[in-house]
Amino acid sequence: MALLIQKGFDIDYRPKAASTSFQSGYFISYDGSGGVIPAESASLYGSATPILGIILTDVSSSDTDFALTTKVPFQYSATFKFLVPVSTGTAIASMIGSTYDVDGTNPGQIDLSVAGTQLRVVNVLSESLVEVEVALQVIEG
Repeated sequence: MALLIQKGFDIDYRPKAASTSFQSGYFISYDGSGGVIPAESASLYGSATPILGIILTDVSSSDTDFALTTKVPFQYSATFKFLVPVSTGTAIASMIGSTYDVDGTNPGQIDLSVAGTQLRVVNVLSESLVEVEVALQVIEG
């Protein structure tokens, strides 16, 4: 069963990519290893990276922790965040930022065996429990 743990605007902390500069207010994305990087545009890199939020601190090469993966604060606007058990597959850090679908036979769980479009993994708590936000959402009105 999915458990609602957060809604609305909030501030969160994620590890930054080592040796990467940021300016406060930059849009950020996941780097594929559970860290955050400045968001990349389609015109520069061929495909745009999904935006995670806005970083709230400067990071420069003169910082003592520049080469480390120190957690940095960012603001985001996730409508809902849930704790969801994994039904198929094993949750690993490199899945952070990727999207998957709910389990077809148990919609309260997530199937990590194949990429999907419904739920974006935002944190891995264990091999069998992930934190997600809704990636594919119906807006009524």
